[in-house]
Amino acid sequence: MTRHVRPSFKPRLESLEERVTPSVAHTPLGLVASPGAPALVSHPAPGAQAESIVHPGHHNGHGIHNFAPPAGDYRTVPFKVTGGGPAPGGLPLVPGTSGPHSATGNGTELGNYTGQGTFTLGSLQISPTGAVTGTFQGSFVFVAANGDQLAFNYGSGDTGTFTGQLSPDGTTVTNVQFVAQFTPDPSNSTGRFTKVVGGSFTMIANAPSISLISTTPGYTAPFNYTWSGQGTLQFSK
Repeated sequence: MTRHVRPSFKPRLESLEERVTPSVAHTPLGLVASPGAPALVSHPAPGAQAESIVHPGHHNGHGIHNFAPPAGDYRTVPFKVTGGGPAPGGLPLVPGTSGPHSATGNGTELGNYTGQGTFTLGSLQISPTGAVTGTFQGSFVFVAANGDQLAFNYGSGDTGTFTGQLSPDGTTVTNVQFVAQFTPDPSNSTGRFTKVVGGSFTMIANAPSISLISTTPGYTAPFNYTWSGQGTLQFSK
């Protein structure tokens, strides 16, 4: 979908009842949330901590069915991936909105890969000290050197998390780190990867800085990231 380019804007910090949030023209990040939409900036209760547990063989409550095949019907292999790439549309800043990202690199079972994914923001909080935290989920498809596709869902149920630090002038988020569990999606895989029936790995992605000065309201400026992940895959015999 083509986005219309609007004049660039420069977020600044605005104090609201002892909270500090990026704002533009007196509207946080130049956005107006629709009725009933999750608040862009919120404060979890002291000591509260997000928790997500997905048991094999059960639905996780978000349309993803995780399962473990019967013992002896599969082989487990180590899986490791490295690489990185761009988020050409920037990071979405409104809960429920999405943005594309791509990557190239190398992985076991993949060789030299390319890939495309979609990141969906779950929540975003900015503390009075400028600490940035949030949740997300999404999907990514690795295309192996021979063209076979290995699809994953990540952060199912907004269990992916990210952290960062707002710059003193409120225009940049620095030291951004994303952490999510990747689980195979056999129905969207091809070739030999249709036999992937289980396993998972933890992916950690890093972006040194993400600018909030953008021509697209509701999104940061484009940025690049690097990532690496390690875990296992289970192939049916």
